[in-house]
Amino acid sequence: MYNAGRHAEAEPLYRDAIAVGKPSLGRDHSTVAIALGSLARLYRAAGRHSEAEPLFKEAIAAGRKALAREHPMVSAALARQSALRRKPRAKRDGSMDHEPARLGGGREANYDDPDVAIQLNNLAYLYRSTGRYADAEPLLKEALAISERVLGKEHPDTAISLSGLARLYRAMGRYRDAEPLLKQAIAISEKLVGREHPTVAIWLYNLARLYQDADRYPDAEKVLTEVIRISRTTLGEANQGTGRARWALANIFMATGRYAEALEEGGAARAIHERVLGPNHQWTVDSRQTYASALSALGRSAEAAPLISP
Repeated sequence: MYNAGRHAEAEPLYRDAIAVGKPSLGRDHSTVAIALGSLARLYRAAGRHSEAEPLFKEAIAAGRKALAREHPMVSAALARQSALRRKPRAKRDGSMDHEPARLGGGREANYDDPDVAIQLNNLAYLYRSTGRYADAEPLLKEALAISERVLGKEHPDTAISLSGLARLYRAMGRYRDAEPLLKQAIAISEKLVGREHPTVAIWLYNLARLYQDADRYPDAEKVLTEVIRISRTTLGEANQGTGRARWALANIFMATGRYAEALEEGGAARAIHERVLGPNHQWTVDSRQTYASALSALGRSAEAAPLISP
């Protein structure tokens, strides 16, 4: 229901789940944490950021405590720590030092949980979208570290975390920091699903937009051409993702003075988005604006005027 955009219907369901879950399961139960995160995502999507932020924070805190309570190995470690707090260790001078109690096998208690990483990414997304980059960065780094430790460096969720951190760096203008992260995400996805896959096209698209922002237009054009090829092969010519890539390529052509090519790509993107998404979707508006700009650049302002949004 959330994904279908039916926010008004979803909100009371999430609220009820939280209201029932807290007294029956406990405030720090994993199910409650998930419901909190879902309600927070709904508020974020609706632009209700001030309501979303505390829910995300509560979901993260609940998820950490739920792992500590519900995971058997962590629970055992906590029990030992509670009983012993710190175990003594003899020092060379005969006095006693202390060190944290450890899990079996010599590992220290690990409170990592992929669900917590998801909530960290969600809160970071909210911060990034509202320009709070300094708040977003440590959350994204922690989410990435959790994914790498718990799921492995070649897991799809790790690729998502890499891409999220790269998008933040792109927004901050830190293109050199963003590029290797995106390339790593691409490499992970290619190894898991092959080159010809929509997920790979998404990461490549993000890399192309990074190059565009950095004024590396030849690199952006090369990558976008590959994105369009993969999207056509896997999703079809009329897919919205294919249209978005063609819109981005049109913008590259506009920036480099290749207006006739921009008109072709922008017109194709406009046609796809109007057919698939409707005339008022933001992607449709974007492609229509680019198409109009190409018309104007070619001296066809009379045709462009009706297409330009006020």
